Amino acid sequence: MNSKFILLSPIFILLFVGACKYKHINQSNVEVNNMRFTSVKYHISKQNGDTTVIAAKLAQETTCQNLSIYPNEWLHFTKDWKPEMVKISKPYQWNAVVFPANSWLIFKGNGELICCFPNDTILNGILIKGNPKHQSSKGIQTLFDSKGNLKQLYLSEDQIIGGIPCKASIFAPVTLDLTGIVIEAKLSKEVEIKGVKWKKNSWFKKL
Repeated sequence: MNSKFILLSPIFILLFVGACKYKHINQSNVEVNNMRFTSVKYHISKQNGDTTVIAAKLAQETTCQNLSIYPNEWLHFTKDWKPEMVKISKPYQWNAVVFPANSWLIFKGNGELICCFPNDTILNGILIKGNPKHQSSKGIQTLFDSKGNLKQLYLSEDQIIGGIPCKASIFAPVTLDLTGIVIEAKLSKEVEIKGVKWKKNSWFKKL
């Protein structure tokens, strides 16, 4: 028996089971809440018939809930057509944070927000890594809590934040508490913190 088939079979089974739980309905040239879409895909649960995600492409630049949204991009909306994942065409203020045009914004169900900045951006004195070459919702993501505080980010360059030398790497996010203090990061150099010596490239966790 082919060993590769044995290894891959569980993966295909999981994909098959996942596909069986949902159905998709595709529509073209749809107008909803004064928004015109060229394509709409409804992701519907077979178990209860509930719409879980609506993926759609706007026909033109549109304003929805104070968001100026780009057309011709696959966007996500909730079942009641609230923006869930969009690319903004104009700056947008959320709490005390102003997101620049061309940012991708992902609104999470718990009130938090993820931003994929189009370029490196300075917030609270921290140089956050952006996505100048690959601007999409799958780029480098910066997480904000429900009140607009920075929660997790990736640095564009090594930086000392509150006395903690943090390393810039797409594999090393920096996590902050509500007051902006580093609670977890990869260290860019050896350092002594409150009598404890930490080696370069080790993972710092606030004690």
